[in-house]
Amino acid sequence: MKRYFCGVKRIFLLLASSLLIQSSVIGQSKTDSIKTRNQDVCITWGYNRSYYNTSDIHFQGEGFDFTLLDANAIDDPEPFDVDIYLNPKRFTVPQFNFRASYFINENTSLSGGWDHMKYVLQPNQLIRIDGYIDEEVSVEHAGHYHEELKLIEPSFIKYEHTDGFNVVRFGVERFLPLWTSKKHPLEANLYGGVSAGFMLPWTDFTFAGTRHKNWLHLAGWTTSLQLGARFEWLDCLFLQAQAHYGYAALNNVILQGGSDSRASQNVVFFERSLSVGGYIPLGR
Repeated sequence: MKRYFCGVKRIFLLLASSLLIQSSVIGQSKTDSIKTRNQDVCITWGYNRSYYNTSDIHFQGEGFDFTLLDANAIDDPEPFDVDIYLNPKRFTVPQFNFRASYFINENTSLSGGWDHMKYVLQPNQLIRIDGYIDEEVSVEHAGHYHEELKLIEPSFIKYEHTDGFNVVRFGVERFLPLWTSKKHPLEANLYGGVSAGFMLPWTDFTFAGTRHKNWLHLAGWTTSLQLGARFEWLDCLFLQAQAHYGYAALNNVILQGGSDSRASQNVVFFERSLSVGGYIPLGR
């Protein structure tokens, strides 16, 4: 998994730098292959799948202080159901992406949005654990651990951000015209972007048989790169495919509401998404 993420990082850096250089050159001399987007507003909505590198997760509270080393995590996609994905009251339940952008010139936009991913500590995996758990917390799992292997059973611990491993980020994107149909109102563009923001997880934590379903809270910061392709129709609607590679530093994850118990971890993630959107031509 670590090799996979290292490879993704190299590809992202190479493609993003190449795209930004080419779009800067093209931006100096406007061609017929890119429409005038200056001052346009763009709204995007879609759904995602996410993938996570292994990470060390530190848990600390009254009667326990331990770290799970190189823990694996997975996302939690919602099975397709018309009553969920097409229901205005429930379509925010799956892993979604929302974004609003403003074009400051023909091929550069400033944006802000919400990536609603989900993060689940994979159950029933053997993980090295380092630290201690007091008997007052759990007789079954009490002890001092020194990087010993331990089975992560639901009766021991469940740690997930299934109400949202939420990334709120603001960024800048540069667009590169790829293809324009001469007979039909169709166009394809590539784009690359950089963004930064903060993490707002909604954490569900079960420890030694007791569940703590916490609230939305500020837990850290994030930075990321994006690459994507946008297929436009009629100068106003589009379909978009995007890859998103990022780093999230969570140093203040609430575990047990009403106490000082906290978790911390640094997560490298990869997200792929498919979205639909449209332009509002304020400048035209």
